[in-house]
Amino acid sequence: MIINDIYGNPFKIKDIKNFKYHIKTHHTIDGIPDNSLHEEEGFYFRVDEKFYNQLFGE
Repeated sequence: MIINDIYGNPFKIKDIKNFKYHIKTHHTIDGIPDNSLHEEEGFYFRVDEKFYNQLFGE
């Protein structure tokens, strides 16, 4: 899966299962995105509802 960071740069997620697990366990409160910033290999992602829905396909 390829997603864009906060600057519009494309980022290929290497391990989607672990990436999703990390987002769910560290960037949500009761399953709701907490608007925090996630860094992955120098790419930054705002974990908001739009990002969460894009990642989890909801």
